[in-house]
Amino acid sequence: STALSYIKPGTRKFYEYILKKAGVLRIMGNNDRAVELYKGIAESLDTPRSIRAWALYRGAFAFYLAGNTQKALSYLTEAEGIYKKSRNKKGLAKVYLNLGTFYQNRNAAKSLFYLDKSEKYAAAAHDIDTQAKALGNMGMVYDNMGKAETAKDTFERAVKLLKSPLFKLDRSKGLFHLGITYLKTNNVQQGLDYLKKSLALARQTGDRYGTAQCMMTIGTAYSEMGKWRLASLYFHKAQRAFEELGDSLGTAIIYNNLAELYMHRGMLKKAMTYAKKAINLIDEERFAFYAGIFFETAAQICLNSGDIEGASVFIEREERAISRTGFRSNMLPVIKAKLLYKKGDREKSVNMLQNLIESSDPETALFSQFELFKITEDKILKEALFSKLTSLVRKTGKYIYREMLTEL
Repeated sequence: STALSYIKPGTRKFYEYILKKAGVLRIMGNNDRAVELYKGIAESLDTPRSIRAWALYRGAFAFYLAGNTQKALSYLTEAEGIYKKSRNKKGLAKVYLNLGTFYQNRNAAKSLFYLDKSEKYAAAAHDIDTQAKALGNMGMVYDNMGKAETAKDTFERAVKLLKSPLFKLDRSKGLFHLGITYLKTNNVQQGLDYLKKSLALARQTGDRYGTAQCMMTIGTAYSEMGKWRLASLYFHKAQRAFEELGDSLGTAIIYNNLAELYMHRGMLKKAMTYAKKAINLIDEERFAFYAGIFFETAAQICLNSGDIEGASVFIEREERAISRTGFRSNMLPVIKAKLLYKKGDREKSVNMLQNLIESSDPETALFSQFELFKITEDKILKEALFSKLTSLVRKTGKYIYREMLTEL
């Protein structure tokens, strides 16, 4: 290129130019060419060590995107060795961040090990950006492990670091994750406050996808509070935002959320319209996990409206979808027990629900007790279940559970 002709080959400026060009190519979608450029510098004996470490660190991500995870790991290990010898704390922080991110969905313990190292090295190097990213990723690992309280504390630490206007986008993302963890710990109002702050920053920074995500999650928060009008308002805003982005999956998730909202309100015809919209909008093979969720919603609507045949079909489709993902639905066994009762097999349904009450998943156990209360003829068992449900619902504080208890 014209710019390169003015730079002397073999100089630091020459290598920096090539690395920046590789970065631009990767962002623009030409990852294969980016891999070639990173590899050329990383594996050249003439490259200065500091530049080589940079090429290895950046190249690792490009190899990861290309599906060559072994090469990505070897590049990161080599970069770690160079940064250790030069005692480059900032470089080590970035390498450990990448290693922690690599293991995030593979090995939680390894991921936390590397992310903790990244956070410590970043703090020592006064690299706030990397430190906050490490904490944010740690929060997500804890959240995936079901440790919502620990995740919440970790996200709070990340958000506190991102006070500068320079970090508006990262702060928005941190507030978003913090809001979600507050929702999971049943602090809905606090979660809503954080989500609205995240939304304001996402709009300021022009983060259209972040804006859509925030509006969708705010809708979910209002739905959990029983504020249906506000929930519907935010869901429809998010729907338009996802449609403008051309994000069919995001739009389908919104349709499913609306289906659940109308189902809880007893507007079953409208609920099924949105459930079918969600199902028809996505590729079942490509998005098997979400397809399973959408089929489950449709099955529940069918059961509530007395359509046993429709419920059976959607349950079968859900089981096929989730068999491809390894995902286990906590609600599916409860729905199947409910279907048995609707088909007239009350005894088998009761036995199934009694077994599910002992489930380690709190939501499965809770919904099993609700369903068992409705169908059992044992008055003593009914009294015991109602007492237990009252206590559990009081602890969760969720509006939907309170409504379900009122209906009993």
